[in-house]
Amino acid sequence: MRKIKGIELNQLPFQIKWVGDLLRYDWPLISVFKDDENQIFIKSWVESNDNIHRYLIFCAYGEDLDGFINNKASYFQLLNNPINHSVFVTDFISNKISNCTLANISDLPYDYIPATDTMFDIDESKNLADIKNEIQLNRLDTLSRSMRDNGLFDIVEESAKVGSDLYNIHIKSKNKKVGFGVIQTSILGSLLKSFSDISAATALTMFDSRRSGDKTRRAKGEVAKVKSLGDTNFAYAKAASFSIFLKPIKPTIELFPELGSESKSIANQIFYVFEKSTKIEDLKTNKIELSDELLSAYTSFLKTVKENDINVSVQYGDWVDKQVLREAFDLKKAATILDNLDQLEIIENKETITKGTFRALDSISNTFKFESSNEEIFIGKFGESLYGSILNLNLKDLFEVAINTAFEKKRGKTGITEKHFITHYKVI
Repeated sequence: MRKIKGIELNQLPFQIKWVGDLLRYDWPLISVFKDDENQIFIKSWVESNDNIHRYLIFCAYGEDLDGFINNKASYFQLLNNPINHSVFVTDFISNKISNCTLANISDLPYDYIPATDTMFDIDESKNLADIKNEIQLNRLDTLSRSMRDNGLFDIVEESAKVGSDLYNIHIKSKNKKVGFGVIQTSILGSLLKSFSDISAATALTMFDSRRSGDKTRRAKGEVAKVKSLGDTNFAYAKAASFSIFLKPIKPTIELFPELGSESKSIANQIFYVFEKSTKIEDLKTNKIELSDELLSAYTSFLKTVKENDINVSVQYGDWVDKQVLREAFDLKKAATILDNLDQLEIIENKETITKGTFRALDSISNTFKFESSNEEIFIGKFGESLYGSILNLNLKDLFEVAINTAFEKKRGKTGITEKHFITHYKVI
């Protein structure tokens, strides 16, 4: 038996059940199997010696098997289009696995690949009726080809299994950084960290947009409380190529009652940003709340995709109302969005009128530190017209102040700057 280039395994990393043989002579040549999730697998004989039968086992699209059986596609097309672009080269001795190698289609010996015109012969089929009945090829109830091409799972079905809304981050590549059940820890860690930061920053940005105070000078303990709304727990992972499922932590507080559940509101906003950031025109014309933290987290996520040349699909599903949100990123798309964010300019001014006391004053630099009655902290400068009056202020007095906050992101800059100016004040 020839040595096959790939990852050596002791056994198949999944359990499959025999459905039927499409072609059989003295032993099965092409057989159909399925796993517990009704995913189709093909087992195809390639060579033998006195003791060993070698087979290729690969995960197939229902549409492709249906096309092969109905003579719309050749066996060459079926074998050359496995899900995840890989096959398990498996040796059997007396129907028991003796060796298994996970290999890429392109690394198989030339004579393992069938001729391009090899078609299905119904007269040679042994169990065609049973196969059609078992996997319902005439009524395919599978994910769309675009989803299967990305190896995606039915997120609503997965959500129903855990009884909760669910995120799925599916990662794949052709550069061996991600494989079947294998991923470099640096890539996985970076993606999970940046996505967690995106979720937390989104919660904070949504909260800020619904309150009257300043966007970044918040009450003590408020930041951590709001960010916790975006937290998730690791639920489980699947090897396909590498798929992570995250379960939103149910919040103990309610900040967006008018929008429904906290996790669903945050998910909707995350995917809204994903969608609108693909075109610079949408970023400019649509009102998208982009805080410095959200911009930084999203940039980190996109850089991980671009720098590692990986494909990342993010899904959100809610089994109760069957809601599905989905966005896919690859090197080209990540580069486009990064360029859009780089070219984006933000100029925004907001006036806040609040009551409180000055905690610090500096007449030389004309700066202040002000704490509002609800413990919001503002640090900035007095407007030029007020420079001469600073010496008359008393830290013990209660004031009503008008604070203008300027938010600005310049073209070519990654951060959003924030400056506060007091334009008016009075003792109360």
